[in-house]
Amino acid sequence: MVGCPQALADQLREVTSATLMQFDLLNDSLHDSFEKRVEGADIVVVHENGSEPALPRICERVRRITDVPIITLVNRYDEQTMCATFDAGANDYIYPDYSHRELLARIRAQLRRAHEYASKGTRSERYELDGITVDVSRHEVLVRGRSAVLTPKEFDLLRMLVSHVDKAISREQLLQDIWHIGEGGNTRTLDVHIGRLRHKIEQDPSNPQMIVTVPGYGYKLRA
Repeated sequence: MVGCPQALADQLREVTSATLMQFDLLNDSLHDSFEKRVEGADIVVVHENGSEPALPRICERVRRITDVPIITLVNRYDEQTMCATFDAGANDYIYPDYSHRELLARIRAQLRRAHEYASKGTRSERYELDGITVDVSRHEVLVRGRSAVLTPKEFDLLRMLVSHVDKAISREQLLQDIWHIGEGGNTRTLDVHIGRLRHKIEQDPSNPQMIVTVPGYGYKLRA
């Protein structure tokens, strides 16, 4: 865990030791051993600790080192920071009123998803649709023969849409599967990412023909 207050660190250490997890605390992301300790982790938890603008930078730094899940803890909800943090590679964003039991459950969920993803890594997952190619194993997207640069969340969103082509996916399901936000969560993040994705793959983003809105429900990728 990076930037964790001592009280939370003590409680997490107690909880994780009871579940046979090894917990390592790093108070400062500028610490000399940052890269080495992050590289050896199965999951990274970053606590805001009063510096919201630093969260995306820390997540980007972690993501350059490893592909393990990143969970961010913040002291208050801020949409701009949340979007920037997800774009920087975070897998979860937890704001006030979470319990330590909930945090442990989210850690376990992220570890489980990472394990499931790794176990499927030997299988080829490649989708081709109307000039769009999504190669999951290479984390590569080609749009009409040209490479498209997508953020991690944009890639996850496109992958989910293309793997359910012509099937409507609800907003709630997209938020849960990609951002791990439950029912009633803020859907603005989803809309922002859909808009960005349309600009990267649609020929006319103002009149989308591929990623279409299903009124009152969600979105689908049309063949």
